Amino acid sequence: MATEMAGLARFEMLQVADAVAREKSIEPELVLEAMEQAITHAAKRKYGQEHDIRAEIDRDTGEIRVMRYLEVADPVENDATQITLNEALERNPAAQAGDYIAINAYLPRNDKTFARLDALRRAINNKTGRAVTLGFGPRFLHSTGQLHKGGGNN
Repeated sequence: MATEMAGLARFEMLQVADAVAREKSIEPELVLEAMEQAITHAAKRKYGQEHDIRAEIDRDTGEIRVMRYLEVADPVENDATQITLNEALERNPAAQAGDYIAINAYLPRNDKTFARLDALRRAINNKTGRAVTLGFGPRFLHSTGQLHKGGGNN
């Protein structure tokens, strides 16, 4: 997969999330996830629902990253979600058709584990330029496995 990104430094986002979490007596992570969903929704409304757009808020800096994921495909069947191998190679010389990395963690699901795995996911993405998915198993094992493996009958 190829990724198009835009980033903004916004430490204030973390402060707002923390204030809302304290006011509502909920975990700050829930507020940040809701903010990411809202930003993703807004980006999809602006650029089109057919695009695979995802927003992330860095838990340390507050940086907002809005990414459009494109699958490397040959031939391209959907211009909104796919890119040719030649186009991908122009962006990332190591790209291959269908490229992405999946982390399916069979670990306790808690804030500390998620934060460490998310940092790992981001580091892998930054180092390789490839899309990286993160999920926990065995919760929703079949659907999570489909997300990470791809395809309908795997």
